[in-house]
Amino acid sequence: MATGAKVKGKRFEVDPALMKKVKQQYITEEEIDKIVDMRREYLDWMLDNFSQKLIKPPRTSKTET
Repeated sequence: MATGAKVKGKRFEVDPALMKKVKQQYITEEEIDKIVDMRREYLDWMLDNFSQKLIKPPRTSKTET
């Protein structure tokens, strides 16, 4: 995991102190859930309309030991 990142619920969150160029804005959990749902809906639409096949992930990762 990247330095300064933490897991909050099921999401990764970056330490606000690392956000020097762009001020972090407050977002409610409901807004975050809506954004996540909209991204999933978009990806599903893209898969339905543009993919000919779904590529399976590898069984093992190179980062696993």
